[in-house]
Amino acid sequence: MVCRGTKAKSGFIAEKFNLQDKNSTHVGIGYLENRSLKIFNVSDTKSEAGSSLIVDSLNSFITKDTYYISIWKCNNKPQDFENLKKICEKHKASKIKFDFSFNIEDDEKMYCSEFCCKVLVETNGDNFQFRPSIIQLDGFYKSVVHQDQLTFYPVDFFQANENFTKIYDSFIDNETVKL
Repeated sequence: MVCRGTKAKSGFIAEKFNLQDKNSTHVGIGYLENRSLKIFNVSDTKSEAGSSLIVDSLNSFITKDTYYISIWKCNNKPQDFENLKKICEKHKASKIKFDFSFNIEDDEKMYCSEFCCKVLVETNGDNFQFRPSIIQLDGFYKSVVHQDQLTFYPVDFFQANENFTKIYDSFIDNETVKL
């Protein structure tokens, strides 16, 4: 798992809904392939293929307004890893639309953490079981998602799971960093 924190407006919204990690505002699921990190993430922008699922390198995952990055290792079986790669590639072939209402019941649309959660559960539902958060909305947040209550997977949904270990995190100066 790869998380980033951004200074963008969407980042200020996302950080208020995390369980504990107040720096991460976006998450993708990634793996090493040919010594390069391949990060699958759903964004409100579209890829050249017209899908909101974007496949980034670590350098392209870090946008100009990124101030924080963390990388998490998953302790899983080799067969789960191979399954994860197949599932990510399967989703890459589909056209995922961004879910601006953050509705976990709509499988045609997804947001970043919902995509990651669904891929992990699809990979191994025994090891990866996550409960969505439920919060009451008011004011600004209610007007953005047009709901009184939000049932969602926060960006840091996986961080308390014993299968994940943080292996890197850093606050970065995006003007000078090259990973």
